[in-house]
Amino acid sequence: MKLLVLDLDGTLWDHEDASVLVPPSEFRGNCLIDSTGQELCLFHGVREFLDWASERFVLSIASWNLEDKVRCILEGFGLWDYFLFPKIEGHPNKADMIRRTLDELSSIGYNIEESFTWITEIFTSMRLGGYFPQLTLCTCGWMRNLLKN
Repeated sequence: MKLLVLDLDGTLWDHEDASVLVPPSEFRGNCLIDSTGQELCLFHGVREFLDWASERFVLSIASWNLEDKVRCILEGFGLWDYFLFPKIEGHPNKADMIRRTLDELSSIGYNIEESFTWITEIFTSMRLGGYFPQLTLCTCGWMRNLLKN
């Protein structure tokens, strides 16, 4: 089984920090508007990408956000159930988030193959390569280009 770990801000959606959004939010298709008028929109093709990827990978999240604020966004868009052992935490240690996800998957019998992939914005991805030699790093620009075709 292969694992695909996704970031959120700047990867699934266009907002740089979804934790600053103030509920309640109004969902309008692939966008939401919070109570202060800030907008967050899913990137084009994200739903289709998750449909495709969920048939080929175990999907999870490693995101520096606040889960109590961001989970309701994922649920509002109908995306929460795609992910197994998502890690949405108020710190930048994504290597630890991914390590714990791998441990949790192993504890319930998933045999993650030698490699896994993490899709994120470019500046964060450069920090993780040394922690996991089996990690394939992909920037969200790569994912957006894939979705355009």
